Parts: sequence; structure tokens; C-alpha cells
Amino acid sequence: MTIPISTTIDKIFKQYLVLMNGVLSREKRLSNLEIDVLEKMLYIDHIYRHLPKNNRDKILFHTKTRERIRESVYNISPNSYNNVLSKLRKKGMLIGNTLGVTNPLKDKDKVVIEFRLELNAE
Repeated sequence: MTIPISTTIDKIFKQYLVLMNGVLSREKRLSNLEIDVLEKMLYIDHIYRHLPKNNRDKILFHTKTRERIRESVYNISPNSYNNVLSKLRKKGMLIGNTLGVTNPLKDKDKVVIEFRLELNAE
């Protein structure tokens, strides 16, 4: 079954994370705040996709970038932001100071998500 969903660059990362969040295990499931922070990080990573990964990571975790993300996500405090980053690391969404989740767009203009459900033999 194919369900086409029209979207914009401003929405696609959040839509992707919300959709994928539904199939994550309970321990890895993301809160709304974690989704909002990770969405901004994926968006920034996408903007700088032409740069090498290590340069994009430096930009993502630069003080000014962190400040702008914090301000754009409910204007959360630096401590709250650091707590969110710690939770994202524990859930494998960040690995140290790098994204642990792949940009779903890469160099394309669409995201294709395929689910395959298989019954276990009993």
C-alpha cells in the first residue's frame, strides 16, 4: 500500500520522526520535546548536507547553533536542552556529538518508508 503525503521542507523531518516514533520500542520512544529538538538538528544537517559529516557535526553542536535550537523549541533553558541531548544519546539518536539517525532525505526530494510485518512461526 502506498500512501503519498504532500509536505514541505519545514514539516518533513517532524513528520518522519513522529511516524518512526510509533514503531520504536518503549525504551527508545521519543517525547514531543525530543522530537522537536531532533527535528531541528536534522533540518540543520540537511541545510549543510554539501559539507563533510564532521563539519556538519561541528555546526550542529556549536554554541550558537545550540542556542538557536533552544530558542526555537519553546525557548528552553540550557540545562533542559542538555538533558534532552542526554536522553537522545541514551536512546541512540545521538552518538556523542554526532547524529545517530540518518537524514531521511539525503540528496533526494522524498522519503520512502517501507514496513514489512512478518509473523513468527509458533
